[in-house]
Amino acid sequence: MRVVVYILILLFLSACSGQQKIKYPAHLKDKKTSNQSHLQVAKSAFDFKDSEIQVPANFEPRNLDKCTFDKNNESDLCPLKKPVIRVYFENNINNANNNAETKAIKELNNQSLSLLLESQLAGLNRFRIVTRDELTAEELKQQLKEQSAKTIAEQLKARKTLRPDYLLKIDTIKTADRFYAEYNGMAQYSIELTATMIDPYSKEKLAYPNIGKIRIQGTDIKAKQELVYTEVSGRYYTGFDYTNEE
Repeated sequence: MRVVVYILILLFLSACSGQQKIKYPAHLKDKKTSNQSHLQVAKSAFDFKDSEIQVPANFEPRNLDKCTFDKNNESDLCPLKKPVIRVYFENNINNANNNAETKAIKELNNQSLSLLLESQLAGLNRFRIVTRDELTAEELKQQLKEQSAKTIAEQLKARKTLRPDYLLKIDTIKTADRFYAEYNGMAQYSIELTATMIDPYSKEKLAYPNIGKIRIQGTDIKAKQELVYTEVSGRYYTGFDYTNEE
């Protein structure tokens, strides 16, 4: 019995005598630069296995070998293929309690909003946008004056107008209101954009690519104090000019 107790005491003391080293899996260990140096460097990216790599959501790393990287002749199997989109603004709902705000809302016409959103989407570099900007037609007229019709025809043949894969339909709700406190008031403006992706051939509303909903408040564009105004006897006096349609 004494022998057993003695052995247990020795085992306990040996366990407490020093710190235990954490053992890492061999394939995750850092590499030392030399036997004499204790400096450790991160493992090379080429040393990781596929099972150790996590990719972001909605990114498919498979079939990258199918990519041709020819934007005009990209394979449908390529996960990096950019969908071609044309943007439509429809179904405006305008909410305003005063004539001045109603006029201001009308100044935010759909054509201007459409071109702004086209520029934003093009900047994402994830979609190809078929623009509704009429400037392209004006530019062709100008080039016909400066160059031969044959040259323009060759360019048009080589660079055909894009065919949209999807229609991006935007429904908008534009709201304008103002409230007045004891000494001054504040104008409030907001735009809510709801995006819907539509297959132009099957007329199906799609869940992907999902642009989501966009909400813009007046205070996102201007500082809150810039939207404050003062009235005298119910008429605009100074501050933010809510009577100005621009």
